[in-house]
Amino acid sequence: FAVERQPWEKAVSMYFWLNQINSKDIDQYKNFDDWIRRAPNLNSDDYQHYNNLADKVYRYENLQPLFEDLKNLFDIDIKQNFENTWCKYYLRPDWKQFYKNEENVFIIQERFKDSIEYMDYKFEEFYG
Repeated sequence: FAVERQPWEKAVSMYFWLNQINSKDIDQYKNFDDWIRRAPNLNSDDYQHYNNLADKVYRYENLQPLFEDLKNLFDIDIKQNFENTWCKYYLRPDWKQFYKNEENVFIIQERFKDSIEYMDYKFEEFYG
């Protein structure tokens, strides 16, 4: 199996991770808006691997089906409630603040088009 995160949050996470590790690649961009417009490697081809490597892909935003499958298949009982869990909230601002303009939303939709289609993601589902 695999777990996929929605691309709008994923892009913000990638940006802050590159800043955190002091990647030389990130230095050429003024800010997040500039980075998503110009970064040549900002896309996702993960969906191509799913068909070859994973029999099922779960959404990071809703892990309960994964926990239920683990219980049914392997008798692993995960009691923790991960609903509304926001990891690394102390390291970066809320991802939603980076999408206050429609252009940023559209850029990520284009760059992650295949993953969005494969996972049936809709921006409004997360930003409402």
